[in-house]
Amino acid sequence: MSYFAEFPMTRYQYGNETYSVLTQNLAAYVDVIDDVKDAISFYTEMYILDGDRPDNMSYKLYGTPEYYFTFFLMNDHLRQQGWPLTQKALDEKVKTDYPHFTITNNSGNGDAQLKVGSNITGNTSGATGTIIKRRLDLGQLIVKPTNDFTFRKGELVAIFDEFGFVTKSVVATAATDQWQSVRHYVDGNGDRVDIDPLNTDTIPSQYTPVLYNEWYKERNDANREMKVIKPTAIQSVMRAFRDAMKSA
Repeated sequence: MSYFAEFPMTRYQYGNETYSVLTQNLAAYVDVIDDVKDAISFYTEMYILDGDRPDNMSYKLYGTPEYYFTFFLMNDHLRQQGWPLTQKALDEKVKTDYPHFTITNNSGNGDAQLKVGSNITGNTSGATGTIIKRRLDLGQLIVKPTNDFTFRKGELVAIFDEFGFVTKSVVATAATDQWQSVRHYVDGNGDRVDIDPLNTDTIPSQYTPVLYNEWYKERNDANREMKVIKPTAIQSVMRAFRDAMKSA
C-alpha cells in the first residue's frame, strides 16, 4: 500500500453523488513511470522462482517489503498480466478454464454431423456427454461429460436412436481431458501453423502440438523474467519517484 500512498490527491464524483470526494489519483502513475525509468542508470535482471512473492523479493533485495511496487513499474508485463502463478495455482487455473473432455477424430463428414448440442456415447467405454463446441481446424469435439465413465481412444463415439441403433458416429483417434488436449501446432521456429484435420497421419514431423497446460506454463514462465533496480540505486530512484509523484 506504500505505493498508493505516494499518489497525488484529486477530487472525484462517484456515480450520481452530488458531492465530490478527495481520493488518490490512480491514473497518475501513467505519467511518472517513464520518468522513473529514465532516472534509472542501471538495473539487473532476476528470475521469479515458484512461490516467490513481490513483498518477499523486495525484502531480500532491499531489506524492506515496501519497494515491491518497483517490480511492476520496471516491468510492463507484470503490470499488465500480473505476478506469475505458482505451479499448483497454474494447474488449478487451466483445469478450471478447460474443464471438459476433448475427442479428436479425422472423420470429416462424421464430425460435421455431430453438432453442438448432440448427446453422444462411447460404444465400449459407456461414457456419455454433450457436445458443447467443435474445433474443425483440429478435428476436435469438446464434450461436457454426463456420467463418470471416460471416453477412450479408438472407440466409436456415436449418437444412438431410441432403439439403440447408431445414427451418426466417428472414431476417436484421441480422447483426453480438455486441459491436456492440443490447443494448436507450431513449426520448428515456434510459429503457429495449420494442419489438415482429415489427414492427421501426415502432419509434418517438424510440427509440434502445444497442449493447453503447456501453453499456460509457457506464458506464465515468460512473466518470471524481470528487471529490478539494483540495491545500490534504490534510494535515489525512490527519491526521484516521490518527487515525480508530488509534481504530478
